[in-house]
Amino acid sequence: MKAGAALRPVRALAAALAAGLCLAVSGAGPAAADWLAMTLAERAETAETIVTGEMVALRSLAPDARGLVPQEGLIRVERVLKGEAEAGETLAVALPPRGPGGIRTSADFEPELNRPTLWLLRAGRDGRPTLDRPDRALPLDELPPEAEALGLAP
Repeated sequence: MKAGAALRPVRALAAALAAGLCLAVSGAGPAAADWLAMTLAERAETAETIVTGEMVALRSLAPDARGLVPQEGLIRVERVLKGEAEAGETLAVALPPRGPGGIRTSADFEPELNRPTLWLLRAGRDGRPTLDRPDRALPLDELPPEAEALGLAP
């Protein structure tokens, strides 16, 4: 065995750990955009507002201090299942921000406009309804079977 060959696996492990630490400290990398799997029941339980309706508009707001571009959607509420929203109102919903300068990232998602959808919304840090993950927007014509048992089907 050549000198140093026994240390190759240890060096590779040390390099991988150092790279992981750099990503963790910077907040970049897969962990920044990953979502934990949640059942429909868990998503409904953790939602402060649940409504059906259509996203009628999407817009970009002014960049924040980090240069990220906040996104906002407007939902025309048809039916309220949970929370303070009212049928007939247009609800402004915070969406995940775009990258610096508005650059699209792999974590971006845009709800489909004018499609009847079940919205399972969280309260953001500022208290506004927030669509924080793509599986909290479920088109009504694609609801899973358990939606009816949970009282979420139209």
